[in-house]
Amino acid sequence: MRIFRTYLPLAFFFCGIALLWSQVSPEGKKIREINIEIIGPKTLGKSFILQNLQIEEGNDYEANGIDKSIRNLIATGSVEDVRVFLDSEKSDPEQVTLVFKVWTKSRVDKIEFEGNRKLSDKNLEKTISHKIGDLLDESTLKQDQSLISEKYLEKGYWNSSVDVQVDRKDEYSPVKVRFKIFEGEKRKISKILFNGNKSLPQKKLLEVMETAPWRFWRFWSKRSKYRPQILDDDLEKLRDTYRNEGFLDVKIEQSSVKLNPIGKTKIELVIGVDEGKRSFFGTQTVVGNIAIGTEELLSPSIRDKNDKSKIKTGAPYSPTLLSEERNRIRKRYGEKGYLDTRVRTIRTPNLASNQIDLKFEIDERNKFSVNTIKVRGNEKTKTIAI
Repeated sequence: MRIFRTYLPLAFFFCGIALLWSQVSPEGKKIREINIEIIGPKTLGKSFILQNLQIEEGNDYEANGIDKSIRNLIATGSVEDVRVFLDSEKSDPEQVTLVFKVWTKSRVDKIEFEGNRKLSDKNLEKTISHKIGDLLDESTLKQDQSLISEKYLEKGYWNSSVDVQVDRKDEYSPVKVRFKIFEGEKRKISKILFNGNKSLPQKKLLEVMETAPWRFWRFWSKRSKYRPQILDDDLEKLRDTYRNEGFLDVKIEQSSVKLNPIGKTKIELVIGVDEGKRSFFGTQTVVGNIAIGTEELLSPSIRDKNDKSKIKTGAPYSPTLLSEERNRIRKRYGEKGYLDTRVRTIRTPNLASNQIDLKFEIDERNKFSVNTIKVRGNEKTKTIAI
């Protein structure tokens, strides 16, 4: 019996699995027989496996059919691993016999929590996805571990940790899942400081963050709890804020964040900032604009005085303002019937002045006009009135 195709456990991509024997490829031969071997707990039957195959006895052998069959079986969530073999003793030049070896998942018959004094077993059982009687899934188990960890962080246990252990007697028996919890200390963020913010004030930076120092008027809020995922989002918001103030190379990394315990119940959060050089808007030129002149394009709209370019030479460079300007130009063309206009921006840095010159390349394309307007369904009002 020779193995020729396999699927690795808990993988989600097929890695160009090749034929591993030197005989003639079985492509085009008839499938004489499909045998099923189940390894592991008897959590599913052979009929279930056969129903999820994309091949049948009597069909022509196709490698694509084997791949689809493996994908189908893994997608059921009941299978840990699948390997397909060619039974050379039962195969001949005209027909082949295939053997599907299927490793089944174990069933969970017990879930235990250790070390949880502040949160009850019942509370944690509601938090996780795995329930007694479910098939054990490694991916879901990691999610459960993260869910418990996030639960403790939301409660203020900033240095809590969660480990998970699966106990099994043998490969055929149900398993016991144990979550080992270190609750740690309950603290709230009392102060947020920035180190290296020379150009932007602390108040401006705090305004964009979800994480915030504890205040008595929002005692119920989660904002003063240390939550790594939320803090990651906050760091990205801070980077965006700096970029829109011209600091395109700003560095605010998780590694620059320090947590300093204060007393028994508080934490001081210190965020390191490396601002880098500041860039400014330089000159603006427009090319390719025939239907609308450059002065008209950059001046306030007749319809809306607020519809004007917000980009000023010498002002801090802002990716957001640049995106808004492209949209504004497209909108201005749309008002004149040019619905497919494209706007491309060429940025040219001036290292001496730290300015970025902009050139807007306009591809106006065709102008659209309304030929006929048809109104239907107006049984009580004449079309001319509409």
